[in-house]
Amino acid sequence: ERLTGAGFTFSSPYHYDGMAYAGDETFVKCAEENKRFDECSSLLICVARGSSTHDVMKSSFRPTFFLAAPPSLKTMTEMLFNDTCNVVASDRSVLLDIDESGYYGKFVVGCYYHTQQ
Repeated sequence: ERLTGAGFTFSSPYHYDGMAYAGDETFVKCAEENKRFDECSSLLICVARGSSTHDVMKSSFRPTFFLAAPPSLKTMTEMLFNDTCNVVASDRSVLLDIDESGYYGKFVVGCYYHTQQ
């Protein structure tokens, strides 16, 4: 800045495009449909502890169907790929980053979006 001689500081842009589910295709469908029986009885969703997505999980699923993980994409991705959980819930743009991270397993990003607007 010309008067103070200091530079400008800008925050990083963040694009929120709604909450979605990613992981095993069967269980992603279960989560999107809030189905918890038959083939969905072993649904376990990883979600970042303390996030707005965590709040959605608490209001949509019994605690036995989701696991509050440390708020780290790396940790939640590891939990998904080592079968600690079979679905991850997060911002869709974050989930697309997992999809592009080089994991070539049975992995889909769901089509259903939950928004808070």
